[in-house]
Amino acid sequence: MERTLRLLAGLRTGCIPTLHGSRYFLLEPPHHVAPPQFAESVFTLQVVGYVPIITHPERLTWISHHYETFCSLTRSSVWLQVTAGSLTGRFGKAARYWGERLLDEGLVHTGLQNHTPATEIPDRRGSFFKRWLRRVAG
Repeated sequence: MERTLRLLAGLRTGCIPTLHGSRYFLLEPPHHVAPPQFAESVFTLQVVGYVPIITHPERLTWISHHYETFCSLTRSSVWLQVTAGSLTGRFGKAARYWGERLLDEGLVHTGLQNHTPATEIPDRRGSFFKRWLRRVAG
């Protein structure tokens, strides 16, 4: 809970940025270990008016054991953001599986293109958007 209180203080003072000064902010959990009381901490942030956008949950090594937590969080208005490279297989089979599952189940609110310059992966960005549109449009 102490970590959550520090995060909240940082958001309130502006030390931790929100998206264009709004109540939305990017929340990146640790990749290899599920934080203790993760759902409770996120709920605390929501209660005071913030909307966490959990970044690339499909790449977390612990998502398989906590998938229902992410489902529950999205039902309570938390946003999920997947990375384009996950859907194209750039981060391996597990990230692709979880990214596609999140999309298929309607849990993804936004996507992020890879940080790699387009010249290095010319066809993957198009592949991402094609996959995204197929899944979102049905």
